[in-house]
Amino acid sequence: MGSCAQIGANVHLPVASESVASSEPANALPVVIEDDAFIGSRCMVTEGARVGRGSVLGVGTALGPSIPVIDAATGEEVSRGHVPDYCVAVSANRKRVFDGGEFYLPWRTHHSSLERR
Repeated sequence: MGSCAQIGANVHLPVASESVASSEPANALPVVIEDDAFIGSRCMVTEGARVGRGSVLGVGTALGPSIPVIDAATGEEVSRGHVPDYCVAVSANRKRVFDGGEFYLPWRTHHSSLERR
């Protein structure tokens, strides 16, 4: 866990060392995990990413400022690197076609019906 991470109250962080990563330079953007969030095992949250209040990151989810967060109900991108409050986010891939072929790129899908605690 880097020194510029900001972790809220009642946050579940697993013991795994990959749970939260944050860059160390003085100008680094902080990792922010808000109150009542649950971070699944083997997650990686990198510089500039934010996990909203009461949100859940599924096991093995990587979240960073360049990774889109997609609303599973609409297919719309809601942010990059920010899981909204009271959402569940899991890893997913989206097929993209390039001149060199078809590739699957990471994105996060969230469902916003998580009830407030």
